[in-house]
Amino acid sequence: MEQEQWLYLLRSNFYDIDHDAQKLVYEAYRNLVYRDIQRVQENLIDIFFEEPEPYLEENSNAKTSSPPPDYIVSSPPAGESHIEDTSLEEARGKVSFPIVSPTYIPAGYELENVRIFQDSDGEYRTVFMEYVNREGHLIQLNQHMIRENSSPEKITINHAMAVIKDTFINDCKAVLIIQEPDFIHLEWVTPDHMKRSIFGTLAEEEMILIAESLK
Repeated sequence: MEQEQWLYLLRSNFYDIDHDAQKLVYEAYRNLVYRDIQRVQENLIDIFFEEPEPYLEENSNAKTSSPPPDYIVSSPPAGESHIEDTSLEEARGKVSFPIVSPTYIPAGYELENVRIFQDSDGEYRTVFMEYVNREGHLIQLNQHMIRENSSPEKITINHAMAVIKDTFINDCKAVLIIQEPDFIHLEWVTPDHMKRSIFGTLAEEEMILIAESLK
């Protein structure tokens, strides 16, 4: 199945399948987005998260944290997590960080699904927000709180199957990954240790406008 077919399955049938099947569908979709890593070994590159800057005590003498890493690519929650479909209001009351929303979204798109992920320690550190238009096209906004003292994260990408560009989102270094056919993944880390990503079949300019409008 291609990316748009998986997106259709996630939107149309997700509520009709049980929890185990939901996890299988998400795993299959993630594997599709990040596929091709075994096809041609010489085309593979690793993109790493650097070690996050130490969390600072909240006091008047504390320095601001340094800029996030140069190369940033997301992966969905690792390990065991419990998926919950919820409303944005309920999600705000459960997750461990302030959820941001775009103040700009292309005409015709509306928030349709909000999913939160509960880690094995009971904390909610990840939220997926899906905006859909009448044609069934989807924009997915993911937000993930990086744990204190977490190990560097990486993902392997077949650069022969994607174009990787450096960019900036509100002075934060970011990465654009463009896959066929015009499927764009924008990823960055904020100074407050939030990893954010946006997926969709949009023009690069619109993807950046959405990212810069998050509040």
